Amino acid sequence: MTRDFCLSCGGPLRLQPCSCGVTHPELEALQQREQAHLAEYAAARPLSPGDDRRLILTCAGPVTVREALSRLRHENAIREEPVRATPEGLVQLVYFQYRGTSLVKLPFQERP
Repeated sequence: MTRDFCLSCGGPLRLQPCSCGVTHPELEALQQREQAHLAEYAAARPLSPGDDRRLILTCAGPVTVREALSRLRHENAIREEPVRATPEGLVQLVYFQYRGTSLVKLPFQERP
């Protein structure tokens, strides 16, 4: 995946390195975490129509995938990649300003 923005500040990558002042060791750490998250995210499959009615666990209790997707927003996100599915639940790769990536996971509720 090619990024068109700085992993640290989120600014457009017209210049290499970015002029935001991120140090080389900081950038390397952000890139290593991104690569680890990308590997897990890429292994997940795109959502399918049958996923809509599956239940996932949230802090507010179980909700359908459709309902969770309608509410899923991340404050201060530079970019939110599409939600994907694994056998265990949903995953979303999210880029945050000055924090790099986070792999958000929402587990499926097992049906009784």
